[in-house]
Amino acid sequence: MDPRLKQDVEPMTSETHNRSGETGLLGQFTHEELDLLQLIVDTVIPEDEWPGGWSGGVAQLLRNPVGSMDELVEPLRAAVGRVDTAARRDHGKPFVELTNSQRLEVVEAEYVVDGGSSAAGATQTVARLVTTAFEGFYSGRTEPAGWSTGQRTRRLR
Repeated sequence: MDPRLKQDVEPMTSETHNRSGETGLLGQFTHEELDLLQLIVDTVIPEDEWPGGWSGGVAQLLRNPVGSMDELVEPLRAAVGRVDTAARRDHGKPFVELTNSQRLEVVEAEYVVDGGSSAAGATQTVARLVTTAFEGFYSGRTEPAGWSTGQRTRRLR
């Protein structure tokens, strides 16, 4: 049998697999999911004279989670998929191929959908991702840009 065709039939769990070679919660995401997660976080908190959200603390928070943060993995994965699906639906191409303004437009639109969701048990995945971005950026694990300049947040609709 061709080894490239061999399929891994063992269930994917954080205990048995590290999908991306990363540590902490990041190890539960594929390379593609991580690339998209980083791009979305940096869309919400873009780099300027200070680091973007990802390098400003979010990656560190997800590599070294505080307490029980495992419940974040599935909402973040769902948000990444949802944002990419919205980009393809609204712009006809993947999120990574959009301009910065188109990316922000997609994230804001999906954030608004989450904020307006009144369905019982709504997961609010994109809202959760945005909240995680701000928590990681302002968590103080490293000196995030926001601590030096006061509150540096982008207001989403």
